[in-house]
Amino acid sequence: MRKTIPKGLRQSGTTWIARTTVPTADGKRRAQRKFSAGTERQNFAAACTWLHKCELIRNGIREDMDITNLGELFKKYFESIEGTVKDETLAGYQRHSKRILEYFGSAHGLYFMQSDILNYTVVRRKQGVGRVIIKELTTLRSALTALGVQYTWRIPRALSSIPKQEMFVPSDEFVAELLSKASPDLKLAIELCLKFGLRDQEFYKLTPGNFNLIAKNLTIPSSIRKTSIGNVVPIDSLSPSLMRKLCNLGRKQVFNKSRSELVNELKKISKECGREISGFQPFRRCLVTWAEDAGFDHDTISLVTGHIRTSQASAYSSTYGRFKLKRDVIDAIDKRLCDAMCDHVARTVDSEYLFSASSE
Repeated sequence: MRKTIPKGLRQSGTTWIARTTVPTADGKRRAQRKFSAGTERQNFAAACTWLHKCELIRNGIREDMDITNLGELFKKYFESIEGTVKDETLAGYQRHSKRILEYFGSAHGLYFMQSDILNYTVVRRKQGVGRVIIKELTTLRSALTALGVQYTWRIPRALSSIPKQEMFVPSDEFVAELLSKASPDLKLAIELCLKFGLRDQEFYKLTPGNFNLIAKNLTIPSSIRKTSIGNVVPIDSLSPSLMRKLCNLGRKQVFNKSRSELVNELKKISKECGREISGFQPFRRCLVTWAEDAGFDHDTISLVTGHIRTSQASAYSSTYGRFKLKRDVIDAIDKRLCDAMCDHVARTVDSEYLFSASSE
């Protein structure tokens, strides 16, 4: 496979010859070095690394700031962006870098041939991974760019043709069965996403102070929202048992369990219900789908979900106003959820009756 050769490199058999200029006391002088000790590929990587070091010296970068392998690259990159991006965004970058390091290794140099990138893509595709590969390679490219490392490879165009993963919208029966098996903490998390439109990462950042149990409303601060748009929604339809749980809160957090424990419980119970899900976003999709089925338009649904409003005139009152419309949407979701729970209980009782009758 043909590789892109950086400027200043020349090949002779398995030997690679690198030429560049380096600064001296009386000006610049040409420098040349041959690399022939290893295989053709190893020699190419060594020549590219030497060119990079010369580039750092030419740009006045100190030698102690030099980075020689992938492990150091990602470490310095994450240190440089920490505090400038959201914690969940940084965690995503770190997950992507972990996959890169698992394949190439921490000691791998900073130069890649296009064949390396293609081989990585093939391996990840065989593992059943789709468009996430684009994010992983983009993280690598961002790290190289941020720290001044030149690269000549490109993200394969074939990746853009991979279809996006199908968005799973749980059925009524699936949600009812899930709630019947869930712990109080998981029930509260599901209801917050299903009825009040909180995103996967948002519900766990709520504090007891966000719940006004006298006025029966929930204030969702703009600081925890993806769109930085706060909201106030009525919580009349919250289950009585969950309301009692909130009334008894005498601590700084809403949930007894950590977020990872909630996700693990969700995975386990959803697998028992027929399909494993690893996040709470499907319940937010349920809200939108069920509200559409009830006849609400997108502008009205966004009063609860917190999406950016399609009508700017209605955006002014979307946060603290429109309580009647918000309550109508939430009540429609609550009614459908109650119907699903009743149907689930009826089916469960019927199946138990049939089982007992057959055993007699």
